[in-house]
Amino acid sequence: MSPSSIVGMNVLPRPALMLATTLAFLAAQLLTNLIHEVLGHGLAALAVGGHLYAFFVNIFGGRAYLWIPPEAELWQRNLVNGAGIGANLLACAFFWVLLKRNIFTQFRIHFLMNAGCNGVAATLYVGMDSLLFIFGQTEGDVAQMLASQPLAAVPASIVGISCTYGILRAFCRDILTTMGGAGISDKAAQWRLLASFVGPGILFNLAALTIAW
Repeated sequence: MSPSSIVGMNVLPRPALMLATTLAFLAAQLLTNLIHEVLGHGLAALAVGGHLYAFFVNIFGGRAYLWIPPEAELWQRNLVNGAGIGANLLACAFFWVLLKRNIFTQFRIHFLMNAGCNGVAATLYVGMDSLLFIFGQTEGDVAQMLASQPLAAVPASIVGISCTYGILRAFCRDILTTMGGAGISDKAAQWRLLASFVGPGILFNLAALTIAW
């Protein structure tokens, strides 16, 4: 598949393709956070008799404002806390199936970015929040779930970080294949090609976060 066919254009020079992948990456981050807050926490709150009365998302994260019934049991509260991560994992699987089935190929780059962003967001959240819980952090979805099962923090951190590494490897492999770099045997050239497509989006995130802070 040529790079021009990925985004549904007949002619797309390399700089324009880099811009297209950067925008797809940022859009995938926004959708990832929307899935986490609304389809995850929001729907779970409704399922246990609560309400989602407000939410906001941006490319860096988001927040769902929920009301949970005071009589909700521990497992119901854990369900709401974990639903955001669960929704991201389901979305990752959904987009990766679409990617591997080679349907709607004009949206291939969007499927790839959404699969990667949802998968990494979920597993990295579990891994890092579990690790921070070990060192005393008590805020966050994962920390609230671990409060009742603190011994699960160490295995959760190991599983989360290991799965993040696996998803990142698969993402890098698939984006190289999509961008026509699978046939490049030189590892340095592969990394340069990869950085040229995902680097701008990452740098934009870092710059925006620095300005916001």
